Amino acid sequence: MIVFLQGKLVDKLSDKIVVGVNGLGYECNISGYTFEKLPDKGEDVFLYTYLSISENNHSLFGFLNIEERRLFKLLISINGIGPKTAIPILSSAKPEDIINRISSGDSKMLSSLPGIGPKTAQRIIVELKDKLPDGSYSLKTTDSSIVKDALSALSILGYSGALVRKRIDQILIKNENIKTADLIKETLNKIK
Repeated sequence: MIVFLQGKLVDKLSDKIVVGVNGLGYECNISGYTFEKLPDKGEDVFLYTYLSISENNHSLFGFLNIEERRLFKLLISINGIGPKTAIPILSSAKPEDIINRISSGDSKMLSSLPGIGPKTAQRIIVELKDKLPDGSYSLKTTDSSIVKDALSALSILGYSGALVRKRIDQILIKNENIKTADLIKETLNKIK
């Protein structure tokens, strides 16, 4: 399983990019949401990934944050929605908006997204509403208060910026139920 890629952004199209990692080029399908936040060609990029394997195809999907990847995985868990349908959905609205519509049961907005009809919109609401904690879904990682507390503590210790956030996200991939103290400790170990 390829969980993330870190390398140079070699090529950049609206729906695909190529990331160069140690002499290999990885083509990743991306959403419009991710595309808008990408750095320029030749700059360093870090992507969370999802490897889709089917009978005739292996495709890698890239996301700039773990939250978008989580939403992607939730969407493809629904019968009738595959990766090729989930990416246009993520391109059509902000992940926060999609989650809020699911939580509020807004099937009209969901059915306006590409590849989603009224029946599929209802299925999304029914199947995902129970998978979202307390009827809502925070796109600020596992528990935003834990992450905020960890970032605050690390900042006091003199560590801040994108690298710290990236290390926290890497830790959360492996352990979503981590405690704040352990998150700080592991982040410090990864930074040093």
